[in-house]
This record gives sequence, C-alpha cells and structure tokens, in this order.
Amino acid sequence: KYKKTQIHKHKKVGKDDLVSVFSLLEGSITRGFIFTKEDINKYKERKNNWFFLGNGISKLSRSELFSHEGNNKGIAIEMKNSIWKTPSMNDIIKPSIFLQNLPSIIVTQELDPQPGESIIDMCAAPGGKTSHIAFLMNGKGKLISCDKSKSKVNKMKEFLHSLNITFPQLLKLDTSSELFFSENSEKGIYPESFDRVLLDAPCSGLGQRPRLDLQISTESLESIASYQQRFFKNAVSLLKPNGILVYSTCTISPLENERNVRYALDNFPLQLIELKTTLGSEGLVEESLLKSDEAKKVRFFDPSDDSLQTIGFFIAKFQKI
Repeated sequence: KYKKTQIHKHKKVGKDDLVSVFSLLEGSITRGFIFTKEDINKYKERKNNWFFLGNGISKLSRSELFSHEGNNKGIAIEMKNSIWKTPSMNDIIKPSIFLQNLPSIIVTQELDPQPGESIIDMCAAPGGKTSHIAFLMNGKGKLISCDKSKSKVNKMKEFLHSLNITFPQLLKLDTSSELFFSENSEKGIYPESFDRVLLDAPCSGLGQRPRLDLQISTESLESIASYQQRFFKNAVSLLKPNGILVYSTCTISPLENERNVRYALDNFPLQLIELKTTLGSEGLVEESLLKSDEAKKVRFFDPSDDSLQTIGFFIAKFQKI
C-alpha cells in the first residue's frame, strides 16, 4: 500500500554529500537511474507524478546502496530538512514516557486487561504492550510475558525497569512449541488458566516503514503465516472458557491477517467479537478469507490512509466458546 519509492543517485555522489529525496507516485524508473538536468526539467513538467520529501546527507556511496552483495543495510540517507513538522523525540522525552503507534495502543485497549486477572503476552518483546497491560492491571493479578529469545527478554526487562515496572513475570519461552505445556507447568502455565491472551504474532512487518533491503516472496509470506498458526493452538489451550484472545500483526499481508483469522475460526472453538474501536477499516471479504459479517468485526490500519497516518496493522478479537 505504500507509494513506490526508489532512491537514485548520480555516480559522483558519495558519502556525506547533500542529496534531495523524491517519491515517484506514478510510473517507474530503472534502479540506479542517474538523475540529470533533463530529468529535472521533466520533473518540473510532470511534478504531479513526483513528491518532494526533503533534503538529507547520503550515508552510503552509490555502489554500497545498489550493491547485490547483501551488505547494503543501515541508514541510506539521514534526513536534515523534511517537509513534515513532527520533531524527533530521541533524548527529549523522560525515560518514564514511552511512545507507541496508535494501533499498538488500541491492541491493549481491546484486550481490556483487568486488575486481578491472569494474562499472558505470548510474544511480548520489546515490551511496549506488556508495559501498557501492566499499567491497566495496576500491579494486581498475574501477567506473564514471553519471548523465545533470551537477549530480547533481557532487553525487555531493562526497558520495563526504566519505566519502573516490575510486575510482569518475564520468561524465555517459545510459545509456538508443541511441548509448551509439558515443559512449563512449573512456571505457572497450565491449560485453561488465563482470562486473556495477547498474541501479537511475529510477522513479515510489511506495515512498517519501507526498507531498501526488503526482499520477500509469496512463498516466504506463506511460510510466515503457517508459523503464526502454530501459536493459535497454545493460545486457545491457555484460555479459560469465555476467555478473550486478541490477535494482532504489523503487516498488510492478508495471508497473515484475514486468512489466519479464517484458520482460527475453522479450527478452534473461537468466535469473533466486534472491536470497540471504529478507527481503521473492515477486513477483506473473500471466499478463502472472511465473510461479510466477520470482516466487519476486525480492523485493518492502512499505512496509505492519510486520515490516520499510522503504520500498517491488523487486529482481531476472539472469545473462547
């Protein structure tokens, strides 16, 4: 859903040179195209097809930027003069304040955690949603926050401590594992023992800001969607009867969004619950995806929707029946 955006640099442009950044709204040009004075004149004649983003400093040489060696990662251009007015919050806000994207805030609001409940955040790192859940629970009840990466769990612990949050129980766990319960019963994780489950699944991240190095195939998206489905079995098993499961992703891929909702409804004792928020749009209606009444109960946040200006995101809410 993002507009086509490509970076093209003159062969003489190197590191630390001043460059202008444009987005091509219609048509296409060859990767690595050299922008000449003639092209500037064409831009002036067809300026509705181009959008000026701002000026910045090139942090990669042209050869590094368009290399096929797999090492063209990092910051390509450090923007110095942008057309938008939103200031950077780095090193400005207090450590006790944490910024989140709007859909990420809505996810926790839809989960609606209550003090005294038992809640598990199955894929919690880096900890933003866990911190919100802990705040709404007011330190009362049980909150288990998991990630399969030890380093991510350690970073999450540091992050939560920076917010003076010590309430959640942080665990290094692969919540997609078939041996999930037999291995972790001593840690307080039992079937049908949680009032609410948050499954903010690992995803392709196609809703995040565009990345120059992103190369992903349909086969890869299929594989990611299948991996996400492995979490559902444990998520449903964790829930008490009538418990609430919130599923979310930061991708615009229907394979990971609507189709996984279809998978969950067809394979587990779950029913969709209409979300409280009216922001975003309805889900996609297709035979392999959602029916019309189901699509109305989920929310999709389109990154190309100028009225919201959010990252791409998807939220669905289930109740165990």
